[in-house]
Amino acid sequence: MRSADSAHAAAPPRPAREGDPPLRHGPTVATIVWIALLGVLTLAHPSTSRMLTWPWAIATAAVWLEPVVLVIWRLTTRGLFGPGNLGLSLGPSLLAVACVGSAVLGPFPGQSLVRTWPTLGGVALFLSLCDWLATPANTPARQERVARVLACFGAGILIVSLANWLNAAWPSSPWGSRNTFPFGHSNYTAGLVVLALPWLAERAGTAKAWARAGWVAAIIAALVTLASTSSRGAVLAIVVVTTAFAAVGLWRARWPARHKVALLAAAAAAMAAVVLPNPRLRDLALRREWSDSAVESNRQRSAMLTAGLRLGAERPWLGWGPGSVPLAYPQVRATLDGGVDNVLQVHSTPLQLWATGGMLALGASALIGGGLLAATMARLKNGPLSSITLAAAASTLGYAVFALTDHQLDVPMIAAFVVANASLLACAENQPVPRGALGRRFALAALAVALIGAPLVALGRDLLARRAYEQALVAWERGRGDDVLAALDRATRLTPYDPFFQHHAAATLLQASESATGPARSDLRRAAAARLTASLATGVHAEFAHFNLGWLQLEFGAPTEAVRHFRAAAALVPDKGGVYFGLGLALQQNGARDAAVRAFALEWLNDPRSAFSPAWELPAFAALRPAVQAETLRLYEQVARDYPPARVAGVWMRWWLGEPVRAADLVPGFSHASTTFAAALPAMAARRVLPTGAPWASLYAAWRTRAAAPGYLRAAAGDREFAAALARRAARHGDDFREFLMAGTEEEPALLRTFRRQRIGYGILAAHPDGPPLTDLYLVQENRVLAAFAADLFPAKGWLPGRCLQVFAPQKP
Repeated sequence: MRSADSAHAAAPPRPAREGDPPLRHGPTVATIVWIALLGVLTLAHPSTSRMLTWPWAIATAAVWLEPVVLVIWRLTTRGLFGPGNLGLSLGPSLLAVACVGSAVLGPFPGQSLVRTWPTLGGVALFLSLCDWLATPANTPARQERVARVLACFGAGILIVSLANWLNAAWPSSPWGSRNTFPFGHSNYTAGLVVLALPWLAERAGTAKAWARAGWVAAIIAALVTLASTSSRGAVLAIVVVTTAFAAVGLWRARWPARHKVALLAAAAAAMAAVVLPNPRLRDLALRREWSDSAVESNRQRSAMLTAGLRLGAERPWLGWGPGSVPLAYPQVRATLDGGVDNVLQVHSTPLQLWATGGMLALGASALIGGGLLAATMARLKNGPLSSITLAAAASTLGYAVFALTDHQLDVPMIAAFVVANASLLACAENQPVPRGALGRRFALAALAVALIGAPLVALGRDLLARRAYEQALVAWERGRGDDVLAALDRATRLTPYDPFFQHHAAATLLQASESATGPARSDLRRAAAARLTASLATGVHAEFAHFNLGWLQLEFGAPTEAVRHFRAAAALVPDKGGVYFGLGLALQQNGARDAAVRAFALEWLNDPRSAFSPAWELPAFAALRPAVQAETLRLYEQVARDYPPARVAGVWMRWWLGEPVRAADLVPGFSHASTTFAAALPAMAARRVLPTGAPWASLYAAWRTRAAAPGYLRAAAGDREFAAALARRAARHGDDFREFLMAGTEEEPALLRTFRRQRIGYGILAAHPDGPPLTDLYLVQENRVLAAFAADLFPAKGWLPGRCLQVFAPQKP
């Protein structure tokens, strides 16, 4: 990519265009620097999170800012410019205005103004590229340059991705993990495959001799990379593009029948090549059903789509503002039938646009899409489309399909590919625009500067806050707690709307309190509580503060305050593990026994495995267990009236709790794992050999042969203490495998595991690098036998929609 005012034609030299400015080399140098930054920023694994860190954030800001600066410079030298048709002339400008307007007028202006830059930078890059491609004499040569850059970037990044993935998995099989290189998440890698594959095919189709062999090798690497991501959306996109282009070929080409049959066979082979390596799609194709992991993923995706629709419906015209989905998502989470704690996304670009920019942003995007279609059809009327136009169309169509299931346009490399495709499709409509009057040029430039003024100030403050956070991390690594708090406080003063820094400050104080005693420990924990309380004033990411304040208030002897915080946390994240257990403790301390029993029952209902936590072996909780069990089973019956899957789960819970249940009622199961286990029950009762490789089956194999401790070593993954405890457990429960599996810890320390859950990914959701992971105060206690061998035999935490939990939440005593 080069500027129109500095490029030298690869075709015959063109005459000077009216309005060419005297400055010729500045834009060229800036463009070379921009491309270098883009490449380095993309390949710095994991790039999507690294670009949020200091000083990488400066490079990210430069990537978005440079096209904007070039556009303003272009406005001052020649005036208004852009593609010829209405959609492509009006749509980009309207999208930029909608983006800034929704940020300023939305409920989260501080956070949103910083997040306008991907849109502003993308629009500016589109206008700059269109202007550069606008000279008819040079358009073919410049199209060729853009095509070459896209293909080379795509091939290089995907080959590096594949090599890193293989290297990371060596010498074991790589297929056990999804390829996250270089972006940090497999879906981004899959999105780049969708964008780059048509360009690799275009190069292979137009190259000669050894060059063609090289591009074919790059195509093969891209397909293997696609398989390594396990992305269903990317496979769907490639299948749609292959089908569409095959259909067009069959319809328009005047080929013999045998050639069309060959085309169909090639298209079918290509689709099989991308479908069968994908484990989730392979299960669907061969077994006619989704796997357990795919079912769970589908459920979460459905919840996110519902969240996007509801967020858009609440603010339909201007939306919540750019980057606001993680901030607004908790307001609708309780109404969703699925989702997990660390997912605050809608995973759909159209829904993302509606939720963040409203109908104005959707309308602008529709204008751009219509303009691209009109430009392509206008070119088609003049004759066959060139290979470059076909590649741009295929890349755009494929990514449009993929974008239905993901949103990635805030990633510079993804945005650059999409914008380059759009510019190449639009260039048939581009016309050079004569230089305007001086006053008009400066008026347009002034409007552009005014548009970016507030986002620019917000960006500067955000960069300074990231620098302060980096200083806090350096101080933390060196063990200087006071410097950590001082740096985090500076970051908070720069961005008072962001609770992220105070959450880390509170975590630093809580960590320091673990090694303190007496009044010093109490002072540190109260200081942490004060910072968490102050963070609630921002109104965002409040669940972390409420949940941990609940546990702190219990410790401070303030159960009424604890009840308030636990209720608030449950309203934001109804399926949060431990929230109803904490609520039950607080209600119990308040003397509300019946309400406490209901809260404990909700914890069992939300996470069925928690019913068998070693905590319930403690005398204080063991006395409540019969009442909690009865209340839980009653809730299963009530929930099943409105949510049928709860009926099957309720039958299993009764069986796990030792109540009489017909074997036939267990057979349906609620997952493939539970169905397989139920089918194996008669064989286990007869102590027969089982062929399944499930985790519980390895434990059953040792139990069946009445093995001693060495026989359990393999099942215990080499943990000798765990294996010895399993052998002693088998001696106590050698006649009934269910009892052996479900017995308590029975004073066996090796069977007890305690830990605190970490908020992995919280930083990324808050648009920050994670740093030291935030840790909840809730101390989880697990029976290692269940955790290691029977975890997938229970419905996963959060299996029940949050609305079903909230409707039964105990009212204030």
